[in-house]
Amino acid sequence: MKLYFGIDIGKSNHVAALLSRRLLTRYGHYHLCPTFKIEQSRAGFLSLLGLIKEHGSPRDTCVLLERTGHYGQALEQFLQENHIKVYRILAQTRYGKNKTDKHDARALAALLYSQIELRAPVVNEHDRVWPLVTPSDAASCLRGHVHRRYELVNESTQRRNQLTAICDELFPEFTEVYIDPNSDSALQLRERFPTPQSVASASIDDLCATRKHTRPGRADLISLQQLARATIGTTDHARRSSLILEQEQLIAELRLLTAHVGRLEDEIAVILESSREGQILNSFPGIGPINGAVLLAGIGSIDNFASMQHLRGYLGWAPKATQTGTSYDAVTLDKGGNVLLKRTMYLIALSAIRSDPSWKTLYTRLVERKCDYDARTGKYRDKMKVIGLMRATDELGDVSPPSVSPFSPFLRPFCGFGILSRSLFLHSVAFPARCAGFKFHRRLSILNASVEYSGIPHLSARYLAASPASSNSSSCSDIFLSCFICFFP
Repeated sequence: MKLYFGIDIGKSNHVAALLSRRLLTRYGHYHLCPTFKIEQSRAGFLSLLGLIKEHGSPRDTCVLLERTGHYGQALEQFLQENHIKVYRILAQTRYGKNKTDKHDARALAALLYSQIELRAPVVNEHDRVWPLVTPSDAASCLRGHVHRRYELVNESTQRRNQLTAICDELFPEFTEVYIDPNSDSALQLRERFPTPQSVASASIDDLCATRKHTRPGRADLISLQQLARATIGTTDHARRSSLILEQEQLIAELRLLTAHVGRLEDEIAVILESSREGQILNSFPGIGPINGAVLLAGIGSIDNFASMQHLRGYLGWAPKATQTGTSYDAVTLDKGGNVLLKRTMYLIALSAIRSDPSWKTLYTRLVERKCDYDARTGKYRDKMKVIGLMRATDELGDVSPPSVSPFSPFLRPFCGFGILSRSLFLHSVAFPARCAGFKFHRRLSILNASVEYSGIPHLSARYLAASPASSNSSSCSDIFLSCFICFFP
């Protein structure tokens, strides 16, 4: 007999509701099904496991949890270690009129039972339950590094903004010589000569000694001294002394944060180089180690996504259609998705526009179609919104040069999902499944189609010629990945 548990996560205690076909027959309604209190401890987890074994088998048990941060991670790990299927659902404000822990647990159990046991259709995607797949070792390790780096970078930005504000108050003319008042050379000078008066009285050789390289030149530093003598910065002695102390501390904090960020980036680069997924992402121009680490950490395992559409929605680059009658019909970018992943994909799209001619062609065409032209300035306005259209639409396959033949029928369904979605999905899902039964001549025909599309010989041709004519799925995925990369040189 299959068991379905809905667990409402708490900090020190959890509430679990049990539901099964037999219990529904006995009680008549899911609101009357039993609930249990689980302590956040080893004893509490073992009592839950004993309850599961009392009513059924752990392998026939499904548990639904909400995404509630780190409070449920220990329970989630315990359930997976005991071969219990774990499902996730987005946290919601309430499941009905009332809001209690028992009511929420029963509602979770009912959702799980209706979708898994009864296979009821889901109208609102917010109510869909997803099987939780254990992430890869690289993704698990990168998750902590990526979030820690994100926090440190935000803190560094705060320190830089504070230092800029202090510079504007102490020595506003400083930026006429140092464009970035928080560069290494600028901070070295500001630390050694914190006030305009100290800059004006210093020798030119002492000022040159604070430079990291050879910029700014001696003439610029002489101009800086002249600006320091005629500065309009604050003359309040008490205020100036407090700003000097604050500036000294902020510079020290910024350097410490920068060192920590550098160490994290070194660790991230090592992990990516040692993982297969990281090598795949790094092979695409514009992604790089940091963006690749964010993607791997956020996705975890490609098995979490049933299709490329779900992956694209999680990345925050899915279209949302709004239509009513004949008065309104629009397609916009959905505001959902992971915030960090969405920003990362935005940066990757910008890089692809700079490095890939096909993306540049698509961007130029969409700007002309979707943006308003300002005749006064001779430029288009709101060009950044086109980035969302490029990731949310299926127009990439329509911008091929006339001399290039179209995509082969095998690869055509993957043309509208962007570099990342296609590479991850093809490598982890489509390639092993489709390549397991391929013979050598079949692989060669698909390779020829891809090379014909690219218009140039590619490393994949030599790689395939040197590979054995076996049907091993792992080697086939390597071959098809090489073929796939040739579409985006």
